Amino acid sequence: MTETQNEPLFMNDLRALVQGDGLDLEYLGTDSMAGTLKLRLTEGPNPCAACVMSRELLEDIALTTVQKTDPRIRKVLVRDERPNATTQPRRTDFKL
Repeated sequence: MTETQNEPLFMNDLRALVQGDGLDLEYLGTDSMAGTLKLRLTEGPNPCAACVMSRELLEDIALTTVQKTDPRIRKVLVRDERPNATTQPRRTDFKL
């Protein structure tokens, strides 16, 4: 298995979770000591207005998906960059 541009192979699986809703995930990095994967959720050109997955649910689903290929990951943090994600607090507990 190889990784392209330091991006883990599992990113294709994670993107598939949100691309159907017109969203995308950007890989921000992995803290191997803490076992934390950091991602940014962004809107594509045609996001689905009615398709609103909470950040917390996406983090849980992403963790389950990632742990199938990398069990060292114990936590997924998603920074939600959607402009109308006002119903959920923006994640600020990690630096980009």
